[in-house]
Amino acid sequence: MASKRRILFLLRALGSLALLLAVGFSVAIAADEPTQGGTLTIALQATPTTIDWMTNNATSARVVPIHIYEGLATFDGSLDPVPQLAESWEANEDNTVWTFKLRQGITFHDGGALTAEDVVASYERFLLVSPRSADFTGVESVTALDDYTIQFTCSSPSRIPTLLALYAPQAYVMPARYRDVGIGELAVEDLIGTGPFKLVEWIPDKHIKLARFDEYVPSDFPASGFAGKRIAYVDEVVFKCVTETGARVAGLETGEYDIIEALPIEDVNRFDQDASIVVGKLSLPYLWVSAIMNTTKWPFSDLRMRQAVLAALCQDEIMSVVGHGRPEFYNVDPSIFMTPSKWYSDIGDRLGLYNQCDTEKAKRLMEEAGYDGEPIVIVTNHAYDSMYRASMMTAAQLEKIGFAVELEVYDWPGARTRRGDLTAWDICYTGHTPRQDPSLYYGIYYGPNEWCGWQNDIFDRLIEEDMQTFDDAERYRIWEEIQAEFYRSVGPEIKHGDIYALHAWQSYVQGYAPAFFATAWNVWLDK
Repeated sequence: MASKRRILFLLRALGSLALLLAVGFSVAIAADEPTQGGTLTIALQATPTTIDWMTNNATSARVVPIHIYEGLATFDGSLDPVPQLAESWEANEDNTVWTFKLRQGITFHDGGALTAEDVVASYERFLLVSPRSADFTGVESVTALDDYTIQFTCSSPSRIPTLLALYAPQAYVMPARYRDVGIGELAVEDLIGTGPFKLVEWIPDKHIKLARFDEYVPSDFPASGFAGKRIAYVDEVVFKCVTETGARVAGLETGEYDIIEALPIEDVNRFDQDASIVVGKLSLPYLWVSAIMNTTKWPFSDLRMRQAVLAALCQDEIMSVVGHGRPEFYNVDPSIFMTPSKWYSDIGDRLGLYNQCDTEKAKRLMEEAGYDGEPIVIVTNHAYDSMYRASMMTAAQLEKIGFAVELEVYDWPGARTRRGDLTAWDICYTGHTPRQDPSLYYGIYYGPNEWCGWQNDIFDRLIEEDMQTFDDAERYRIWEEIQAEFYRSVGPEIKHGDIYALHAWQSYVQGYAPAFFATAWNVWLDK
């Protein structure tokens, strides 16, 4: 079993790299041999509020801990769950019992040996403190069969490796003595994992310092996504909290920072002729931009009015503005699963319902529905440039076909608060980050949607079918049908397109290949 998994992982990892190269993703490859030493300084766009990642699903809470902690499983470059601390796993015939074999010889940052008891205790803590604990409601028991074997017993068929790999947040492994420690109760010296870097210092709102863990035992698998061989070449990593965009860019130019997150697209041109700075997009789109339709009240309780909006929108124009006219940094794409996901589907294109730019059809549907010029309220925010720009273009395109539009602009918390009042808006803007598994859409598309009152019997039937299906080909069929209904019923939202996040780094930083976060493993300094 383990040897077969190793071969399959190797082939998949090589295939993922070929795919990334073929479609032009940013993959840093250097001819020089890696060298050890030095300090890598990374400027973060958001301030982490915790390093106890298990307790928080914010994106800012993941960047640093992913260097410190590891779980039984993680995701590779193709977004498939693969072993991390596990050596292998297998399921019984009906997927209700999952047995994991641990890699041996792994130690925690405090020198303690990793055993199955640590895994069981960490899982129990995850249930105590994690916002994702409900994902495991079907798990009846988790037991250590011996020092290196863990068994999950479920009340119904389950996808345990996928649930363990999900990083929002991940069910990572800590020493067993922290089993009963609650949220906010871990001291800095207790933030202990098995990852390639260990925590040295955390000064909130200023910086977090990590040091190479010399006893780290990397996986034998090739590096791919968050999986495979993760080598700490640098002595230290310093994550600095630099929330102001101009300060991050200026610090990169002066050499204060080696890597910066979230380079604005409009700043790319200033580095086009600068050989000392490398600009690259992450290998996965950062998010797809979404216009949520409020289906609890007129006009978008009427399918024809939702269809009119979908028909009117010219996504090419919208995404060009979102991407500042740089097509290499956005995708005009219909799929709710972003490339290179194996769940990707272009059914929206094949149905002719995405990117229609059909003003006559839109006007006809509005007339049939009896629209008489009452204002529609679009709620957006200025915190996320992609959402703000998409909302501005949407408002302009809808006004062009006869809608009266009122655009309300808030900060992000204000927009979320406004969204909570379903009497106050008609369209509201948000975005979706990559979903590693279709099950991550259950909370949005199954049953009544708390955002906008959406419920669709076809969605519910197909999702219930998906819950009981473990064949990937059959699941793909189910989710292609769901995406077809997504376009036919125009709900609960309209997808505009994908936008990539950009990082920038000094040219002497070698091996840097960010997927979704800034990562310091397999990176070295050539200076």
